[in-house]
Amino acid sequence: MRFLLALIAWFALANSAFGAIAEVVGQKTHSDSSGSVDTLAIAFPINVTSGNLVCVGGGFYTGSSGNTVTVSDTLTSTFSTYSYTDNAGVYIFVSCAKVSSSAADTITIDPNANAYISAAIDEFSGVGLFDVDGGSATSDTLTTSGVASINITTVANNAIVFGVMSDYVSGSTSITEAGGWTLIGEQEDNSCCVASSFIFKVVGAAGVQTPSWTIGNTSGYTWLAYAISYKPTVTTTAVRHRPAVMQ
Repeated sequence: MRFLLALIAWFALANSAFGAIAEVVGQKTHSDSSGSVDTLAIAFPINVTSGNLVCVGGGFYTGSSGNTVTVSDTLTSTFSTYSYTDNAGVYIFVSCAKVSSSAADTITIDPNANAYISAAIDEFSGVGLFDVDGGSATSDTLTTSGVASINITTVANNAIVFGVMSDYVSGSTSITEAGGWTLIGEQEDNSCCVASSFIFKVVGAAGVQTPSWTIGNTSGYTWLAYAISYKPTVTTTAVRHRPAVMQ
């Protein structure tokens, strides 16, 4: 005897996939303070897009320890800020937030003291949850050149890693990011503010990543570095399957 079983209902199977993280073209902007200032505001050239990640990174010098940097924007986004100081008044920071509306946006950096500030901002699409706080690294070795670097071990595949470095010297210096890393913004002259560099890289497989910079100058230096990473977004699609007809 042959039996025919016909199922009327279809069912949906949810498939998850990682989205691609991308830098928004035309948004990276660098700015320096003109001398010692209370705050530094940097505006995006075009409107930011709701759901995207905006980030700022750089360095500042106050001449004293104990200051805490605060980051805000005109869209009242909630920033997560990571910073480090060498206790001699040199600071580095990186701060990111998801924006909740598509509009003009200006990021303000407040060191909560008069400071010489150098920083850069950028916007990224396809970014999901926070991945790893890689922490800080520093060197007080006085030399004429060297490499500043920090290791961060990402947990997520296809994450984006941010690295920020500050190099406090007397006068100008040269800062060159390692191959494979993209520069968001940098300042190589301490006469205006504080030398700094803010870079990123979208990595493949999870594991150890090393933001690094080659520094060259004619006087002693102290460098500080910090690294963080974010996961890509996870997109969900519904795939309909037609049940097999059994006879």
